[in-house]
Amino acid sequence: MGTSRSRKRVEVAINRNSQPGSKMNPVAGRTPAGWVLVVKRRKARTIEMKPRQVNRYIIACAGGSWGNQGQVPPAPELTRPTVDLDTS
Repeated sequence: MGTSRSRKRVEVAINRNSQPGSKMNPVAGRTPAGWVLVVKRRKARTIEMKPRQVNRYIIACAGGSWGNQGQVPPAPELTRPTVDLDTS
């Protein structure tokens, strides 16, 4: 997981670390209300998120499912160090 002030830098990091067959990576933006899902990205392809999709993602992260992507893994499986892409 990486953070940056530049969405382009986040997209480059995803492209560099994406593996064949992997699911699309969510990219969120920080707002006064907190983190908001903005796009999904995989293999140099970015898909802008529609509000309905964002709501489904929020429900999935709360422990539900998201269509054919199945159940969200337990939190310990999702925890990893965060990399500051602006300084690395």
